[in-house]
Amino acid sequence: FNTTANQTCCACGGGTTDGTVTLSPTPAPTPPQNECIDNPVGWYDSAGPDINCEYLGSVYFDGNTCGYFGDLIENFGKTANQACCACGGGIANGTATHTLAPTPVPTVTTCTDNPVGWYDRDGPFYNCAWYSENAIINGTTCWDTGDFFENFNTTANQACCACGGGSTDGTATLSPTPAPTPVPTNSTSNVTTCTDNPVGWYDRDGPENNCTWYSENAFFNGITNGTTCGDIGDSYENF
Repeated sequence: FNTTANQTCCACGGGTTDGTVTLSPTPAPTPPQNECIDNPVGWYDSAGPDINCEYLGSVYFDGNTCGYFGDLIENFGKTANQACCACGGGIANGTATHTLAPTPVPTVTTCTDNPVGWYDRDGPFYNCAWYSENAIINGTTCWDTGDFFENFNTTANQACCACGGGSTDGTATLSPTPAPTPVPTNSTSNVTTCTDNPVGWYDRDGPENNCTWYSENAFFNGITNGTTCGDIGDSYENF
């Protein structure tokens, strides 16, 4: 203020006795420091909302999370080092307009079995619904037999949504309709009769496991899995 204590202070012999005192100048206020705001506000990386600026500022890989990952995983057009104050990015309050990070819109995908109405070569009972509902032999039907029993040039793992196949682009086709079985006429020459050969055959496990048993039982080791003929019809030879 251009004076010393001896000039200003009465205690030091200074001051004034004629009433002409002046006020000391009021010091100028210290300007507030600029506040940093993440930009865009609410930013997170492409791994999901949990990996946001707050998270990156609070976890450490050798003390330098931003240094390791800050320039790698971009989202909303920015990396952590650009968007997050904790990583040296963001904006100073008042220097730019910050924007909110957009809320991701969930993608809804509809799957259709392709071909529609598919079933495996053992018949219409073994369709995509059957593969979806039956979990057998060390896991799931899709896992165990989904690449076998092809029908209509397609396996269950290719045709069925439940097995990871099907169509999501709306291009599903219909399964071919099997040709109808011809109706025999009155002429016995058009009727084909099949006879088990040898008559009375049974497999090596004994008379109970005969042709009738094979036609009525669909199992393998006691667990439903296709047809007996398809599973073990080439085994247990007898006669």
